[in-house]
Amino acid sequence: MVRFRFYSKFVSLFILIGLFLALVLPIEAHFLEESTKAIQTKEAISRLPEFSLLPDSFFYFLKSFKEKIQSFFIFNIESKLAFQMDIANKRLAELVDLTHKNQEQYIEKALESEGRALFELVELMVQAEDGGVDIQNLEKIHKQLLDDHELILLNIEDDVPEDSKAAYSHILDVIDQNRDYMEREPQHEVEQVPTQPLEEKHGEEEHEPEEEERSH
Repeated sequence: MVRFRFYSKFVSLFILIGLFLALVLPIEAHFLEESTKAIQTKEAISRLPEFSLLPDSFFYFLKSFKEKIQSFFIFNIESKLAFQMDIANKRLAELVDLTHKNQEQYIEKALESEGRALFELVELMVQAEDGGVDIQNLEKIHKQLLDDHELILLNIEDDVPEDSKAAYSHILDVIDQNRDYMEREPQHEVEQVPTQPLEEKHGEEEHEPEEEERSH
């Protein structure tokens, strides 16, 4: 009887420990995941470049004009891609700063600017591929950029005003477009045309029956 009670208490204790772990482990895993995301977001923000002016500045249009002039005089496609990646990162850095300062009236404009920069980026990637330019060394940087942008955007989602949600969703769509390009199948090589002229080939075919007749 004593032994039965001992086993009964042992089983009860084992069940309680199991229930405790079943409740605690998912919560711990959730906090660990959130902590990991927070660290990754902080690292992503640290990789963003510095900027001089925000869209709330009267002289911001001069900054945009300067960037367009700089881009116009970059003729090498790889250099143009690197420049465009820097522009996209600057637009995101401006957006993060605006959300931290609660400058809601400029957030939608900043979102549209970032979306436009990302869209121009994927256009340049396609242009480079069509021109036969090897940009594999930039694709890794491109992937890191997309991961950083998505991570930071998801982190500031709650700070985006309701009237700017459409522009916010558009950026995520453009990021997906960039990823679709990254995950594309490599273009198939064009089949080589036979070097032997068709007329010569036909000539050989015509002579073959004659040779067979002679053999008979």
